[in-house]
Amino acid sequence: MIRPLRHEDLPAVAALYAEIIRVDPSRPVPGYVSFFGRVFLDDPELTDPELPTYVYEDGERGVVAVIGSNPRRYLFGEKRLRLACPGPLIVHPDFRPLGIGATLLRRFAAGVQEMSFDDRSVDRVHTMWRMLGANTDGLASIEWTRVLAPVGYATLRLARRATSRATPPGGALVARLSRAGRAAPHPPTVGSSEPLEHGTLIELLERLRRQYPLRPDYTPGYLDSLFEVMAKTVLGDTVVRRVVRDERGRPVGAYVMILAAHGTAHVLNVMVAFQDARLVMDHLFHDAAAHGAVEVAGRCDMAIQAELAGLGCHLRQGEWASVHSTDSTLVGLALTSKALISRMEGEWWMRPNYRKV
Repeated sequence: MIRPLRHEDLPAVAALYAEIIRVDPSRPVPGYVSFFGRVFLDDPELTDPELPTYVYEDGERGVVAVIGSNPRRYLFGEKRLRLACPGPLIVHPDFRPLGIGATLLRRFAAGVQEMSFDDRSVDRVHTMWRMLGANTDGLASIEWTRVLAPVGYATLRLARRATSRATPPGGALVARLSRAGRAAPHPPTVGSSEPLEHGTLIELLERLRRQYPLRPDYTPGYLDSLFEVMAKTVLGDTVVRRVVRDERGRPVGAYVMILAAHGTAHVLNVMVAFQDARLVMDHLFHDAAAHGAVEVAGRCDMAIQAELAGLGCHLRQGEWASVHSTDSTLVGLALTSKALISRMEGEWWMRPNYRKV
């Protein structure tokens, strides 16, 4: 039976998550309970009762599957819309052959949201989306990487291969090695950067409304909640938010990234006009290097695509990005440079850290 998530389901959902990421059973699970409780039930800024998280309840085993719902408020011109990103989608291994994952995804896609987007699909889930009629965002499915410290990066790659983990242990050692052979970018000679305040971010998006007719409808309360949750992820201890100003002091762009302890700077959002992309990316890379990052990685976006090759970035296939809607206009916008749907809005970074939650 499929039904909306309830508070009493949270321990079962936390256990499913702990099992799927192979957490040691001796580690505390209650933190996951509070994390998922806030994200999917309790925080009015991050939830919408009309777009619930769903669970699948077996008559004998109880809750054996879940699909999270992450509602996001958007603007299309002046019209307010609801977008939603699914995740995590977890099915107990014993029940996967029954097609429960596809059934949950179908229920999610049939919700009242004007458009669904998924920024972290593995091949199997991507296939499910395509069977539901979703469109693949080819550009957003490509990830770029720039190496800042060759020695540290080589050590990180070896650690990943040895452990088969994207975030291997030994982050402190990698960080120390990263100081050797550093190829840090030179400090930008134009413009300046400073901490990004909520009001400045909202103002910047308003200035970019022509470039992004489909854009997030941020409020201070929503940003407070989002960044508080972001600070509790397993990706890193430091969330960096900066606004870049030109030589006349005008805000021309901003970025948000998470700095992982092992040396990767994960870029979640770059908000910039095309003509200012190089300036903003120069400040982003210098900032990441100043924080000790070994590499910087992010998702391709039309606004910065033209600058990536000239900045020494390497491209590779990333996790699949999909968009689904019965409104072809919204889908068309989402697949072009006219929409700002970044990793900051979706489920890509929502990997709770049991030590923090």
